[in-house]
Amino acid sequence: MATLNLQVAASENDAFEAESGGIMDIANDDVSTISSSNVALRSWGAFRFPVTQLVKGDHIVSCVLQAYISGTLTDDANFDIYFEKVASPAIFTTTLSDITDRTRTTALVAWVEDSLGIGWASSDDLTAVLQEVLDLFTPDAIVIILKPNTDVTKNFSPRAYDFSDGTLAAKLDIEYIGQAETNPTRGVAAIIAAVPPVASAVKQREI
Repeated sequence: MATLNLQVAASENDAFEAESGGIMDIANDDVSTISSSNVALRSWGAFRFPVTQLVKGDHIVSCVLQAYISGTLTDDANFDIYFEKVASPAIFTTTLSDITDRTRTTALVAWVEDSLGIGWASSDDLTAVLQEVLDLFTPDAIVIILKPNTDVTKNFSPRAYDFSDGTLAAKLDIEYIGQAETNPTRGVAAIIAAVPPVASAVKQREI
């Protein structure tokens, strides 16, 4: 089993979008995901993690998003977590609706939790959501989309890469089993197939 500890590492790899109007913010100190019954207050958050180690068919064992909360007024989670369902998710730009217009997975995990407190907060396991992506693609990046609920007003605004030196940017911790481990005979079969046939040097005796 292998482990990946990914972290947002560039300004264009985290962002949030005002649902009403689709205005993007890609250079804020925080990534604001705000739920509300009032569409004018709602905002979607998103994080992008470049990755080269995962390939289509890998088996995800665990997947957890970590976000750093800086204050008790912005520590209430009330949203659904999706992944972007493409092989090569683009960086975030100021193009209108650059988060809400992205294709999302069918699978999702709800994160509804008040008073997370200051410090690192961890989501529930996102294995099923990431597995949906890996069943279809070999990704060169992973994008997580936080879709706010439409019931009550809650503010979840963890630190973004643009805050200070970026060390408090969101993290994604993944444990997975690669195809070579889940299908060990596949590697052996490939080696055998690559060996050219050898002509037999043994001749039958004539009787």
